[in-house]
Amino acid sequence: MTTIGRDILEHAMDNESDHARRGEIREAMHILERIRESGERFTLVIKLSILGFIGIIIATALLFVYGYASRNYDVWAMEMSGKAKLAEATQSRQIAIEGAKAKQESATFEAEAEVRRARGVAEANKIIGKSLQDNDGYLKYLWINQLNENNQNVIYIPTENGMPIMEAGKR
Repeated sequence: MTTIGRDILEHAMDNESDHARRGEIREAMHILERIRESGERFTLVIKLSILGFIGIIIATALLFVYGYASRNYDVWAMEMSGKAKLAEATQSRQIAIEGAKAKQESATFEAEAEVRRARGVAEANKIIGKSLQDNDGYLKYLWINQLNENNQNVIYIPTENGMPIMEAGKR
């Protein structure tokens, strides 16, 4: 009961001389006090009900958000996994391409080296061929020198064309 209502009823009790009237006023004060208490309880019940309802709404919203976020997370996770696999495949492809380019470059350099070596051999053969041309004495010298170094029992003697007779008379 409010202080103002209580003060009014107490003031009314002071002014009344009649005892019965005072009992009625006390009874009215008691009823007013119970109404105030029940009003407070009712207000408390209403407040708790509202809080419970708000709690249910919040819990429902959280469940909805969790379900939505969970589905979106799964989609996002799959997308990120796909992007990672694509990046890995792209990187592997780039590595393979770079390896192939290195092999191609190496083969090109090896081919160029082989061509240079062949040109060098061809040029050396030309020089040797020119120096041996019309130089029968030098060739005979090399042949005789080779016979001295050769420790075999078989000796090959050249014929008119410079070709040896292979194991003639052997039976």
